[in-house]
Amino acid sequence: MAAREYASLEDAEKSFFNEVQGAAFSKQAVAFLDAYWDEVGGQAPFIFEIAWEVIKEIDMQQNNIIYLHKYEESSDLKDFDWALLFFEKLCTAVEKRETEDRDSEGNIVMVGDKPVMKKWCEIDYFSMSMPTMMTAVTRRTEIRDKVDFNNDGTISFLEYLIYTYKTVSNASDFILRGRDGRNGVKANSPEAQQLAIAQAALDEVKRKIAAYQAAMAKHQAIIDSHEAGELDENGNLKYGKARARRALFELKQLQGSSIADDLKKALIEAEFKVKQAMKKIREGLAKKSGGDQAKAKSPGGMFWVEATLHAEQKRAAGYGIKGLVAKG
Repeated sequence: MAAREYASLEDAEKSFFNEVQGAAFSKQAVAFLDAYWDEVGGQAPFIFEIAWEVIKEIDMQQNNIIYLHKYEESSDLKDFDWALLFFEKLCTAVEKRETEDRDSEGNIVMVGDKPVMKKWCEIDYFSMSMPTMMTAVTRRTEIRDKVDFNNDGTISFLEYLIYTYKTVSNASDFILRGRDGRNGVKANSPEAQQLAIAQAALDEVKRKIAAYQAAMAKHQAIIDSHEAGELDENGNLKYGKARARRALFELKQLQGSSIADDLKKALIEAEFKVKQAMKKIREGLAKKSGGDQAKAKSPGGMFWVEATLHAEQKRAAGYGIKGLVAKG
């Protein structure tokens, strides 16, 4: 079982594994993708769009976080009950949520100029990522014996990924590849520097989005309180009709506010820096190999920053901030 395999590791190997799984979910995913890009790189959209989103949703629940702007990623699910809920919600998500269909090569299937949309579970290309339905009793045993590698009673995103892609990965091999890969990505290497620049720009976008979400939540709370008839300590309506109308007006005006302008500027800057970073990295790789692009040291990192940019642009567009969604 997983626990026996962990016990057989050397202290340095245990330390490396626990260090990686002690990082935020997204950093764990990047580390896994860096180690297994050749085998599971094509599944990266599933990891980013479904698995990562669902584990964050469960993480918000386990930490009693209601508002997105107050959420910061954890590194694990606190116990098997939360892990059980994660797998249950993942099984539901792949049956209900949609994405662009892929052909056998992983290319998006188009009809005219529009992508064909399908539920994740209907796309054969992502079959190796699909969770298996199990009874609660069977799932709990599976989590204990096969997912919780270091036998600490919690489940990290890394442990989930190694378990899900067990046909091509295992924890001991991840440690070997991960330690070798770390030696290949020096903190001051051009690739690492460009990824850091791109990530810094994206972190600024996240801060601006959090500010926008906080403003939205403030106005929406007043509207919701009025509609629910919430009373103050004196038995009067906490927010009257006039205050609720003003909150609704201010909520609609957010799209043209200084907060929205700050977000637009951050998104434009991030798009420029991410594209510039990716261009420099790819040009550097091509130069190294004399024309053919060499393998990146952090393909997972490159994928993650580009996917994050696109996701934040879509999020901003959903708030009514238009003209910022990158093509394709």
